[in-house]
Amino acid sequence: MKETMAKKGPETLKTNRLIKYTLFACCYLFWVASAILICVGIYAKTAKEGGVVDSLIADPALMLIIVGSLMFIITFFGCFGALRDLTNLLKVFAGILGIILILQITAAVLGFLFSDLVLDRTEQLMGSEIKLYRDDMDLENIIDFVQKKFQCCGVQSYKDWSMNMYFQCEDTNPSLERCGVPFSCCIRRKNEILMIILAAVHICRIMNVQQTRNNNSGGK
Repeated sequence: MKETMAKKGPETLKTNRLIKYTLFACCYLFWVASAILICVGIYAKTAKEGGVVDSLIADPALMLIIVGSLMFIITFFGCFGALRDLTNLLKVFAGILGIILILQITAAVLGFLFSDLVLDRTEQLMGSEIKLYRDDMDLENIIDFVQKKFQCCGVQSYKDWSMNMYFQCEDTNPSLERCGVPFSCCIRRKNEILMIILAAVHICRIMNVQQTRNNNSGGK
């Protein structure tokens, strides 16, 4: 019996070390990634122009800071606990991960059961965000990405953009984008970008030729 346990002892020790350093390496990678998220979020927040929307959904910089901070704290427990063999920290780490898993499962089940309510809330949220288009560069980029990704225009139709003060289709609207829609509503053809580039190059050449002629005529 003692010989058997003596044989199993080193193997168990090696296995424990493998699990320990594997957990430490994974937690360390996520720890570094969370620190990068925080730095990027702070930089984006400080570089952002003033007077913009500061809601969590419409502000990716704020979301990066919050998510990065939570990841930093959680992975710290796993990283330091695995490195120092502190069972209390590892229990806290495992408990937090279990809570997050339960919350994700609960959210998925509730989203499936109340799919109609979630859809209505999403449409209301998108409608309110459309009104703030052009007022926040981050929000503008998010809406453009969604419309390009899903090849849609507005929530229900392109007429939803009339809710925005810049695209509102009224004679009293002084905006140059009146009665229009964002460029992300347009479906681009495969060769359209290349044609635009070639047209821009051609226009630049014409402008350079005209400028050269004007300079020559002015010199004479």
